[in-house]
Amino acid sequence: MVVRFQTLRRAARRAYRRIVPESLQRKLGRYERKIDFDLQFYRSGNPELEAFSDTALFRHFIKFGQREGRLGSRRASKKDFVELVAAEESVLEIGPFANPTIIGENVRYFDLCDSVELSRRASAVGYVQSLPPDIHYVSREGDLSVVTEKFSCVFSSHCIEHQPDLIRHFNQVEKLLDRSGKYYLVVPDKRYCFDCVFDETSLDEIEQANKEKRTRHTLKSIIEHRAYVSHNDPIRHWIGDHRVAHDETNRARLISVAEKEFASADGAYIDVHAWRFTPCSFLHILESLYDLNYTSMKLISVFNTPLGHLDFCAILEKQEG
Repeated sequence: MVVRFQTLRRAARRAYRRIVPESLQRKLGRYERKIDFDLQFYRSGNPELEAFSDTALFRHFIKFGQREGRLGSRRASKKDFVELVAAEESVLEIGPFANPTIIGENVRYFDLCDSVELSRRASAVGYVQSLPPDIHYVSREGDLSVVTEKFSCVFSSHCIEHQPDLIRHFNQVEKLLDRSGKYYLVVPDKRYCFDCVFDETSLDEIEQANKEKRTRHTLKSIIEHRAYVSHNDPIRHWIGDHRVAHDETNRARLISVAEKEFASADGAYIDVHAWRFTPCSFLHILESLYDLNYTSMKLISVFNTPLGHLDFCAILEKQEG
């Protein structure tokens, strides 16, 4: 297993150098320095670096560790991150589907469908149901205003990229939080999932969606999701294999199908990705949204994506006044 990880790390580093221009690497460095980093954890987890000084060790994480998927801190591991959430006094999990991440008497669930329909949908696609939850709050519009309680934290996994209006989503979440409450997120890293072929989301795109008060995805998002996405194997992405999922000769037909799907929906919600992030771009976007007073939730931690995985974790905290 150690040999396999070392080989994968080298392949990931080569892939990064091949794809990302040096000028962009220097620009990203400003944000890479803000990714959560625990010096002692990094040293103990990488014994071959034990002799490095503290400064050299941090530089290694910035220059090599993040690109090789080495954990910068314990909470970069989804398992440890989830344990942090589970220890909160009260939790609202958004979008558990038929397999909730957080379980306990202190947890409430919100989804687009009730538990019966979620179970039926899961069975229809062969999804393994570990524990179909009792959905306490349901809104087919994804409207969190139906939630009547407040919580010490809110948790979502692979949720924010589906929001037509991301700013509205953050505003609704912050209203559900107690004083200094936290929003724990697991977010797809666009570099290692089927979104890898698209550019990272920009701040102006998020602002425009909010100005338009979007409640549905655009035709552009539907076409991209149906006709242009790559595969969803993170290992292949880590080693630089980003081939698209569909044959080029089939592209015109897929676009036509997407256009018909959009038209026949007649304004109904179609579930696709609207936003695409990396840990660095997410950090930049969330800092900007807070500085521009779009949200009262401040980003307090963002963690790097572990080797072989396709998502990263982050924590927002509600600020008072």
